[in-house]
Amino acid sequence: MGPCAPPILKSEKGEKTILKKLLALALCFFLLTACAKLAPPVGTTAPVASTSIPTGVAPDLIGLTGENADNNYLVNDNFQFMTESDSAIYKISSDRNYILYYDKASNFSGPLCGKPDCRHAGTDCDAYIGTGIAIQYYSGSLYFIANDPSSSTSGMWLWKAEPTGKNREKIKQIDIENIVIPYQPQNYFIHRDQLFLFCLTYYVEDGKEYMRAAILVTPLDDSQEYTTLWEEKSESVLEYTYRLSGQYVYVSLVTGTKSLQIFRINFLDKTIEPLFSEDGQGYYYGEIHLTADDEVYLSAATETAVYVWKIENGQKTDTIVIDNSSYYPPKILDGIIFAIDMNEDNKRVVVIKTLSGETVYDGLLFPEDIPEMKLDPNGGVCGVVSGTGSIVGFYVAADANGGKRAEYVVYLDTAQNMKPIYIFPC
Repeated sequence: MGPCAPPILKSEKGEKTILKKLLALALCFFLLTACAKLAPPVGTTAPVASTSIPTGVAPDLIGLTGENADNNYLVNDNFQFMTESDSAIYKISSDRNYILYYDKASNFSGPLCGKPDCRHAGTDCDAYIGTGIAIQYYSGSLYFIANDPSSSTSGMWLWKAEPTGKNREKIKQIDIENIVIPYQPQNYFIHRDQLFLFCLTYYVEDGKEYMRAAILVTPLDDSQEYTTLWEEKSESVLEYTYRLSGQYVYVSLVTGTKSLQIFRINFLDKTIEPLFSEDGQGYYYGEIHLTADDEVYLSAATETAVYVWKIENGQKTDTIVIDNSSYYPPKILDGIIFAIDMNEDNKRVVVIKTLSGETVYDGLLFPEDIPEMKLDPNGGVCGVVSGTGSIVGFYVAADANGGKRAEYVVYLDTAQNMKPIYIFPC
């Protein structure tokens, strides 16, 4: 689950995307009184607890329950409030008030409401959630973070509902005094029956400005037990991306000096394992990617090209280079690389490759007109939002209609020459 805030995408060459401050301002309006018990940060040499291993169970899986998060929706710097099941795509509306859905079988989209003749314009609508900031389909249910529109008490909660939106129940109150205000979580994701909070905080201490990156975890229940898995404090700008798999949180951390660290945190024994590091290579680093076999890939960009490497045995291997004049690091989703650029006609083009370097597509990002869209999709701001197999989701936005912002979600089928599938108006 990611925060439901209008995404900020890089619309100009060289522009960096930073979403990290957005959620803090919104969440600080809410007041909670619950007290959280926060464990101290763990180090890299935390002792491993001894345990007897049941027959037939791998040692590194002891203590794990539940499903993996969907890494194809863990896109840090674009669109972070969508989720997907086998039959539907869900999204929190841009005003944060409603859950929308797209039915894959019928190609129908609209508010997640089963009331006949509902105008979907108020609190009586079944899709209404008050103020929502995150949503995730997990283990057959919808989870979202929102306030309680039926209560006068301020605060944010983790909610659970059926995929139809019915039978909502509160799971956990998010503590503002001990969690939201000091840590300012921007992203929430459920993984292995735990709620992970990914945080980036600006603060002043002794007259100096600092940034703190941190990852907190709490059980998927009503407890107020939070553990700090990792935190990093710096006077320089910090940027980090992450993926989740099994008992591990994979992290890539970039400081203001462009030093890069990639490591993974074992949230069962609280140890941290370094995987790769380098200093000041002049790259603008993108996100890390995990394959189904937990192979780690890293993307980056310079003024003239974009790169993808496999991170293996502390080294960068299997280099893929794509000539590109953009500062956009390529996105990697489900084993496919997307390198987006602008051509001489100021239209968006894309080169799509596999992780083995095979070119899948090279041309206009949107080769067909989309009648439902009131803008040129190749001329607007855009970004990858998800990807599974040959189907890739894109967010598209532009200022149109007298300065009013038009926003859309469109999926493209790379196996059918980028055939568009219109999903949502935003």
